[in-house]
Amino acid sequence: MEALIAVGLAGNVVQFIQGVGQLISISAQIRKNGSPSSVPELQKLSRELTTQATIVKSRLEGRNGTLVSEDKVS
Repeated sequence: MEALIAVGLAGNVVQFIQGVGQLISISAQIRKNGSPSSVPELQKLSRELTTQATIVKSRLEGRNGTLVSEDKVS
């Protein structure tokens, strides 16, 4: 079961990193062109990254709680 949780967390981290890469790419295009034509796309990406970061944070907190409770039992 713990292996599945780790795989899920890794998947969320990968999605977050891909989103950050897209954010950097869009930001570079805006800086190069001086045009905010992709602002709606940037806003959508920002919301998606915020959601992914929240998921990653909650899973990490959940794992930390599991580890702490396992340590107490031992």
